[in-house]
Amino acid sequence: MIKGKMTFLCHISAVCLLITGLAAGVPSWADDEPAASEESDSESIDLNPLMVQDSKAKDGSSEVGYLVESAQQVGPWGDLPLQDTPYSMTIVPRDLIENTGAQTYEQVLGRIPQVQTIGHQGTSAYQNSNAMIRGLSATLLVDGMPTHKSGGGNAYEIYGDPIGTLEDFERVEVISGFTGFLNGGAMASGLGLSGGAINFILKRPTKEFYNRFTIGNYGGEQYFIKGDLGGPIMDGKFGYRVNFWGSDGRTAYKGMKLRNRGVSLALDWHITDDLLFQIDYGQKLYHRSGNKGGLDGIGRYTAGDISNLKNLGIPNDVAWGQKWSFLETETKRYGANLTWKLFDDNITIRAAYRRQITDDEWDIGFTNFHYLTKLLSYTNEAMMKFIWDVQGGHVFVDADFDTSIVKHKLTVGYQGTFEKVKQPIPQSLFFYDFAPTWDNPWVPRPDHNVMTGGMRFGLNYFTDRWFTAQKLSHKDIIIGDQINIADKFIILIGANHTTITQRSYKGLYDAQSIGDIGQPAINAATGKPQVYEKSAWTPNYSLVYKPTKNISLYGSYIEALQRGSFVPRLASVTDPTGVYHQDIPVRNAGETMSPKISKQYEFGINSLINDSLRVNLSLFMIKQANEITSYYAPDSQYPSGSASIATDGEDIHKGIELTMAGKITDRLTVFGGVTYLEAKIKNLSDTPDNKLREGRPKTNVPNWTAKMYLEYELPFIDRLYLLGSAYYIGKKHQGDMALNDWKIKGYSLFDAGFRFETNIKGVDTNFNLYVYNVTNKYFWDGGLGDPRTITFSVSFQF
Repeated sequence: MIKGKMTFLCHISAVCLLITGLAAGVPSWADDEPAASEESDSESIDLNPLMVQDSKAKDGSSEVGYLVESAQQVGPWGDLPLQDTPYSMTIVPRDLIENTGAQTYEQVLGRIPQVQTIGHQGTSAYQNSNAMIRGLSATLLVDGMPTHKSGGGNAYEIYGDPIGTLEDFERVEVISGFTGFLNGGAMASGLGLSGGAINFILKRPTKEFYNRFTIGNYGGEQYFIKGDLGGPIMDGKFGYRVNFWGSDGRTAYKGMKLRNRGVSLALDWHITDDLLFQIDYGQKLYHRSGNKGGLDGIGRYTAGDISNLKNLGIPNDVAWGQKWSFLETETKRYGANLTWKLFDDNITIRAAYRRQITDDEWDIGFTNFHYLTKLLSYTNEAMMKFIWDVQGGHVFVDADFDTSIVKHKLTVGYQGTFEKVKQPIPQSLFFYDFAPTWDNPWVPRPDHNVMTGGMRFGLNYFTDRWFTAQKLSHKDIIIGDQINIADKFIILIGANHTTITQRSYKGLYDAQSIGDIGQPAINAATGKPQVYEKSAWTPNYSLVYKPTKNISLYGSYIEALQRGSFVPRLASVTDPTGVYHQDIPVRNAGETMSPKISKQYEFGINSLINDSLRVNLSLFMIKQANEITSYYAPDSQYPSGSASIATDGEDIHKGIELTMAGKITDRLTVFGGVTYLEAKIKNLSDTPDNKLREGRPKTNVPNWTAKMYLEYELPFIDRLYLLGSAYYIGKKHQGDMALNDWKIKGYSLFDAGFRFETNIKGVDTNFNLYVYNVTNKYFWDGGLGDPRTITFSVSFQF
């Protein structure tokens, strides 16, 4: 990674002032022209960019209780009013992100009851948590197109993050359930199918001049400054939006520092009244020094209560990892969109392209301590580099036509995503047996010219040789029809022909020597290079019935193509007695599992109460293929034991989701809900191990998740709001067999804060204070949870 690439941020204020000066005095769009987000006609596409500043309360603002009327970029369907959407969706608008001092997407997802996070590191911006929806991994999207989420086919784990911080996003849209028809196949590695999509919507130019500057602190000594500028140019023919931000300092953890900088630019060009061309660019630099330590044997030993850590005197606000360790992620993003209306708006062409390059490098030094003895055990070092190059695009043609009382919006098109992962050789270094102590937990960085412990492959430097670790593509041909019958029945019917192609190469855990790294993975059955290519048609059937304008009953059936995973050379597995075996040989290494068709059923009711509170209730069931890693005792061929990986049985996930957003009274706002989820392994083949697995709950999936954000405007002080959140995450199983099953106890968290809005000499000024984990609760969610973190800010808008 090249440090200091973004020093131009020092000059960005001058650039913003220049743009604002050029635009000064230019008339804006007409005040009475509706914004795209406020358009009520679902059959047309407003070519004007999303308005984020208007004289009246805007969609998703705090004034309307963060209530949003429409979702944006719902795959081939385009923009959809939530009242007409046959899916469970939650939208977090920009105002809610700002008013709670959220820095990372984990903090935003923490408000959404459908989402569970594994490895919760929200306020520390550790950037390695795994978001799950309905007990399955979630696909991350930017403006409706996939970006990489986690490792590739060679068992990598990515510590960087393709989303980073949230300054250049207008809103976050979460859709539960399969999204293969909407957004193509999931880009997540392995067999796990996406349980939903998290769509980060970029900021677009504003209809009126908009200038907002914010200074504050994200916790600890992490002070920040950011600016958001937008407006029209040349009588509205052009529009601009510029965002810049920077933060630096120690986080809520002692021993951990974070530097985060970025800039984004969006331009709109109204070529004609019917032709809109948009471009966007973004660049982010995220550098964290210091990392959290581990807890040895945390699973069984904390089955009682993680708060015992507090009784043992182990602080939760210390990054026990080494101060010289670091993670650096640089992300560059380019995008373009075109919308063209033809033939009196009866035909619309929508096209988009986006490319994102993420450059990761980390040097991680972990210090572990044992839960029972409180003794520090060792520090080990891992060094890795990745370059992730993801490109995606789509072309859709919409045709609007009527037949009697039936209205149609027929959509046909193509969308594709292409991902390439590159790494240098060697991929990592590991050093062991340093000697940290409680009095001095931070040790000097090791001398890489000296063999201080076990080193994988025995190399101690990165070479200039890079290799392609994986190539993956998803290509989708889509046809769909939105049918509206007398505004009472809405039918969404479509089909997606998905083609998944994956070329796998030998990496750290698959190669048997340095010279073997980067060579094509070999199919065990044919002895030829491993190339995976499968295609299938998957349908989407949805029906919405609207007995009244504000009540919708819906049902959906969706299928998704689930790609088979490539079996690595080494695997880790827990045997039936509970003993953990790490990096043992896999008997069927090099095999590719067959693709499967997974199915989802969903029924729900969507209601808008008094035009101010949206409540959604949905019931769902998901059936997908299950992957099992089995252990084999030592024999003459595998003296240290072995494993096999196979598709066997089904994961059956079923549950109920209740979500709400809006105002209960003029002064009280609510946002949140409850999810009950039952995820089990069923229909396994009859083997001794499987008898212990049959009917077992899936690991790391809580039965209950409840989250609620409240905001109350005090009656005796105008524009003073009290803020608060409550979260409950239920118990989770940590083993998949009866003999090695243990549970992590559930926990509750609380946040609190206030917001005061005023006007100082014609400038709208907001004061915000928000405290995460206000009681400093000790909790475990794949990692020791974040301590109490105090955030505050002041924003100026004019």
